[in-house]
Amino acid sequence: MKTCKNYLLLLIYSAILLAPQLLGGGWVIIWPVINK
Repeated sequence: MKTCKNYLLLLIYSAILLAPQLLGGGWVIIWPVINK
């Protein structure tokens, strides 16, 4: 169960790191909206 949780955490961490690169300039506009 612990391994599954670590995998999920890694997946979320990777998504956070990759999202700005994938979305490019659009991410700068989207981020403040999510951050509110």
